[in-house]
Amino acid sequence: MTNAIEIGETIKNTITQNQDMVDEVGEKIYAVIAPLSATYPLLVYTRESITNGANTKDGFYGDYVTFRVDVLDKKYTPCCKLANKVRHLFEKRHIDGLGIELHDTRMAAIAESYDGDAYITQVRFTTFVTDKPEENSQNG
Repeated sequence: MTNAIEIGETIKNTITQNQDMVDEVGEKIYAVIAPLSATYPLLVYTRESITNGANTKDGFYGDYVTFRVDVLDKKYTPCCKLANKVRHLFEKRHIDGLGIELHDTRMAAIAESYDGDAYITQVRFTTFVTDKPEENSQNG
């Protein structure tokens, strides 16, 4: 068992720590749903599933997590370009998150659609999540 349920904080921090992404979307990075008043381009991240990971004699070592980052923009080509940046930000990286670590993150699928007034590119990732090892505060 891990703290993988809290992966959203790590997703958002990974995006906001990348200056190129901040230059593109500013603070318009939302969990699950964007407010109706939000302007484009923007990102919406969602944790889709968690499955118990590797078994050890002491229990489960980690969790497999599927998450999605949706890119919304008024124009098709900028939407695709921003989705590509999202892919490169997460794919094949070890991410040192907030209390957790993401290992072997891979793009699992990509889909696109149009809804209302925006093009949407959904980039789905799978990753293996472990809790960060606690640092020993005593030097025994």
